[in-house]
Amino acid sequence: CHRAHADLLFTALKLFAVTRVFVQKGKDVLLEVRENVVLKETDILFWRFNQTSSLVRLISGRNPEIFKESISFLTNYSVKLKNLQTADSGVYDARVSGATERKLVEYNIAVQNAVSPVKLNVDSVLSSSDSCIIIATCSTAESDLSSTFRCVHKTCNQDGGEQSETTNSGASLRIYLSDVLIFCNHSNQVSWTENMIEIQDFCLQPAAGVKFIAVNLYLIHKHLKCPCK
Repeated sequence: CHRAHADLLFTALKLFAVTRVFVQKGKDVLLEVRENVVLKETDILFWRFNQTSSLVRLISGRNPEIFKESISFLTNYSVKLKNLQTADSGVYDARVSGATERKLVEYNIAVQNAVSPVKLNVDSVLSSSDSCIIIATCSTAESDLSSTFRCVHKTCNQDGGEQSETTNSGASLRIYLSDVLIFCNHSNQVSWTENMIEIQDFCLQPAAGVKFIAVNLYLIHKHLKCPCK
């Protein structure tokens, strides 16, 4: 009995699960009705916004009534929302009302702005022939993160590992190391932007080929024969 009740509860949760969708501001989104819906003669299908605002109403056998210009109603009862703005964030659901009322699908839409560009600046460099310390700052218009990177004999590490924070707008700002590259990343669920620098562009490099040249000069001198008297 308990098993049957649990299975029924799981099925109910699965059927009425809310689908979370993130959409970039100004973009379109398709809200699909995936099941095959057959309307009875007395059925009415409708889409709502936040359980109160009617978006579409379809009485069986008639043409649909669409109450918002930025909505397209498709033949399978799905809808396409166009040019979404921040105020369009909320819960959208499709239902069929007749002898009984049932929910077909429900979406929770979150409209987000695209993230702003990031800047990656090197604040200070302490470099020698075999080691280097860089302090870099990853910044946006509303937030910034600084981190220290240390390289010894071409092996680099970031103090404390990857640094990240959530900005006031809910985006993620990260500064991290990958091999000898420092990355600055700004992202949310709908967009991302990134900047990168190479550590070797700021740290002193050993004079390439100095030892090689010295050895070759020695070998040339060793094998050079003096003129006979």
